[in-house]
Amino acid sequence: TFADGAPGGIGFISSVSQAFCTACNRVRLTAEGGLRTCLFSLQETPLRDLMRSGVSDDHLGSVIETAIWRKEEGHLINKPGFIKPAKSMSQIGG
Repeated sequence: TFADGAPGGIGFISSVSQAFCTACNRVRLTAEGGLRTCLFSLQETPLRDLMRSGVSDDHLGSVIETAIWRKEEGHLINKPGFIKPAKSMSQIGG
């Protein structure tokens, strides 16, 4: 409960020190309409462009499903060669 009595809580996402990648079920829609399956990934599926081109709902759903099936097993933050995404959290949807 917050100081003003409102319900709720605050939590911390410790994705680096306490990685939960194997159980992650989140995707993000970026400010530019890209579907990102991991906050730390450089890969995006351009949904905005597809939607503007007039593809069917079935085709769009298939593209989203394929992107989710290709979701990485985990980020490589602590590995040599990791490239930090250049986008800010507000652009990524974080």
